[in-house]
Amino acid sequence: HAWANFRLSPGFNTYKLKHDTFTQPVWAQRLDLKQDVLKKLTSVVIGVFCEKCKMEAGTVVVDNIAFEK
Repeated sequence: HAWANFRLSPGFNTYKLKHDTFTQPVWAQRLDLKQDVLKKLTSVVIGVFCEKCKMEAGTVVVDNIAFEK
């Protein structure tokens, strides 16, 4: 498990996350993201949440996910 949180902006945007942006839960066995996780990656889960927000309608479209060195 590794995750990264970031704020979405209205409109169509490109978001780039550096490897060191991702964190692991405190209970998880420590893994090296580049060596242990990305080389064996089989799926990506994308979730949307908010803190202290009002209910709104909207859509999040994911067009492309790329992992670059």
